[in-house]
Amino acid sequence: MKMDLFSYGNAKRFFVTASHTDTVMNVVSHALAQKCDPSVVLESGGVWRGKYRVQNPQEKICKGETLRVYVAASQGYHYSLNSDDIFYEHDDWVVIHKPPGVSSVSDRSNLFFNMTAGVNQWLKMNGNHYKTNPITRLDFMVNGLMIFPKSRDAEVSLSRLMTQRQIKKGYLTLLPDQDSRSIIRIKDRLGFKSKAFIDNRYGKDAHSIFIKGAVESGICPYFVSIQTGRRHQIRIHSSHYLLPIIGDQRYGSSIKLPNQQLALMAYAYNFSYQGNRFKIRSDRYQSWISSLIGSIDELNTL
Repeated sequence: MKMDLFSYGNAKRFFVTASHTDTVMNVVSHALAQKCDPSVVLESGGVWRGKYRVQNPQEKICKGETLRVYVAASQGYHYSLNSDDIFYEHDDWVVIHKPPGVSSVSDRSNLFFNMTAGVNQWLKMNGNHYKTNPITRLDFMVNGLMIFPKSRDAEVSLSRLMTQRQIKKGYLTLLPDQDSRSIIRIKDRLGFKSKAFIDNRYGKDAHSIFIKGAVESGICPYFVSIQTGRRHQIRIHSSHYLLPIIGDQRYGSSIKLPNQQLALMAYAYNFSYQGNRFKIRSDRYQSWISSLIGSIDELNTL
């Protein structure tokens, strides 16, 4: 039984090659029984054969065939919403506050421990069996507001608004205070290959506006408006034109924050829906700033 281990996001990724034809359960158990509960990994959707998940433990694997197995601490758990997660509820949609360290949708390791699974369970408990998907997604390490439709009609309407860039998103991020400019407007083109990069020749248009807030303890909040929605847009713009976002080690930050988070929050949405204007603002950003500054101060004293 051949096995190789790689780190992959919030999970450990193993490559397991069968030494003889056997069931998926036996192949995974022989290789990983000392590292995880194979039945839990299978049930959670963490075993992949090529491009699809394997959840049937009796499925046959041929000699020499390789499985990808993702093992994460969240496996075996289902994400459940609590009252604090529900920020704003409309008849047709709901705004949820996602904490850091939770995926927006199912990932390679788990089908059930993510915000979408939690919202679907919450809808079902309230008599709504529609299988929702988020209109807006956030990275695993980012916290803040996400919009989920409650029906197919609402999903179509909100998705159209997103496509037409009619849902304006506001973010808040924290950087070390080393830039005197009060407003920084960034227009360039971005590519993505494992991480975002500036590609003014072949990339896609990206437009961000950073507005500087009040400095506290050497930490500066920036309110960020994005006019385009490129992957990791704020993170690469901050790193390339200002400084890396605090906690964003992937883009150059030297600070590691608790709970696998980075100092980036989705805190605001502006959009019109069925003739009504909605301006949704998180009321948690000030306490979040204070909490992170406290964490940074504590790290600096170690």
